[in-house]
Amino acid sequence: MKTETTRRAVMAGLAAAPVAGLPAIAGAMPLSEPLAKAIERHKAAWAARCENRDDSDEVLNRLCDIERDARGDLVALPVANDAELLAKLRYLLAYERELTGETPAINAEWLSVVVALDLHFNPGPLARKQEAG
Repeated sequence: MKTETTRRAVMAGLAAAPVAGLPAIAGAMPLSEPLAKAIERHKAAWAARCENRDDSDEVLNRLCDIERDARGDLVALPVANDAELLAKLRYLLAYERELTGETPAINAEWLSVVVALDLHFNPGPLARKQEAG
């Protein structure tokens, strides 16, 4: 016996699919090369800073500068679509959690996430200010 797949059956199946699966689908999209490189650059800078065993202030300050610059470049990097924005924010949230050991709160520690959102949704004045600074 042949079962005919109708449009109505397909739509009913899609409606029954769990909505929770949608973020996983969006996260499966490959990142653009600039975003992937910016994330990897920050990961490497953060790892170097965390793994530093040198007691000199000069070395620590230089590693902190490198990490801050890599984070700033990542935060300011324009993304092509909402899926890339979610990937960037997911990474920045994980970074902020590791940095602070806390969940999100309204304070300066979570500023990179807020700035990334603002640059995405309002690329005008803040983007020009960051480029000038």
